[in-house]
Amino acid sequence: MAIALLHPGAPRRGARNAIRSVLVVLLLALAGCLDWPGDLLKTDSPLALDSTVDVHPGADLDARDVQPFDLQTSDLGCPSSCTNGCKAGVCQLECVQSPCVCPPGLGCEVDCGQGDCSGSIDCSQATACDIRCDQDNACPGGVVCGSGPCVVECTGKPSCTGGVDCSQSCSCSVEDGPAGKVTCPAFCAGGCAPWDSCDQC
Repeated sequence: MAIALLHPGAPRRGARNAIRSVLVVLLLALAGCLDWPGDLLKTDSPLALDSTVDVHPGADLDARDVQPFDLQTSDLGCPSSCTNGCKAGVCQLECVQSPCVCPPGLGCEVDCGQGDCSGSIDCSQATACDIRCDQDNACPGGVVCGSGPCVVECTGKPSCTGGVDCSQSCSCSVEDGPAGKVTCPAFCAGGCAPWDSCDQC
C-alpha cells in the first residue's frame, strides 16, 4: 500500500484557472451542451478533469510534487516488541525478555551481546531471521528459525549452546554452530555452515 506525501516545497499555482474551469463546466451543463459526466471522464476531452489536486486555495499538485511512502518498509506500525524499532521493514529486537519471540510477518534481526539472550530465541513466525550471537556466552537457550531464510552467527566462545533449529527454513547458514546441535533442512545434505550452500529460497 502506498501513500502520497506532500512535498514541503509543493508550488502554489493555477487557482484562477481551476475556478474558471469550474464556471465553464457549470455554464455548459446548464446550456445542455455537456454530456455529464462523460465529457469530464474522457482523457482526450478539453473538459476532462485536471489531474492536479487542489489541497488549499492557490496550491496545485502534480506527479512531481508528491513522494511515495511505502508502509511495508517504514517504521509506521512497527510492533512494540521490536525494542530497537524497525529498519526497512525489519524488526530490530533486543532480547530482554525470555523467551525472546520475533513478531510474525516481518524479518527479524537479533543482536545478542556477551551473556545476552539467556532464554530461547523463537524466530519461527518471522519472514527471515538474522541472529547474531557473536559474544561469549550468548544465546545459551537455543534458536528456532521459520520457513524463510535463516542466518545465525555463533561466533562467541561459547555461544548457541542450546542449539540451532533451521530444519523448516528455505535456506540456512549457521556459522560456528555447536557440534551436534544444529538441525539443518533435509535438502542440505552437506550441512548448513556458510560454505555449504544450503539454499532453496
